[in-house]
Amino acid sequence: MVVEIPVDVRIERLATSYGVDPQLALKIARCESKLVPQQSHYPDPSGPNGREDSWGIWQINLPSHPTVTREQAMDVEWSTNWAMKHLKDHPHMWSCYQ
Repeated sequence: MVVEIPVDVRIERLATSYGVDPQLALKIARCESKLVPQQSHYPDPSGPNGREDSWGIWQINLPSHPTVTREQAMDVEWSTNWAMKHLKDHPHMWSCYQ
């Protein structure tokens, strides 16, 4: 039997392993996506579905990060690892960072 690890627990564990404050990481992810992998809700006529081209629980903006695929951004494990690497040194990348 495979037990799925809740998204918030994954974030806390990965944040701790990267030396990032887990509460800050959770605050940002909750603000960005409510911990649900999804496309941004911000309107953008030039973006997919008429919305901004940002994806996943971290709302990774694909035009700003061309080496990241939509599939990677939507993958909770991959995107959280990616986010922790960036959050430590560049938290202002996220509009929800305050």
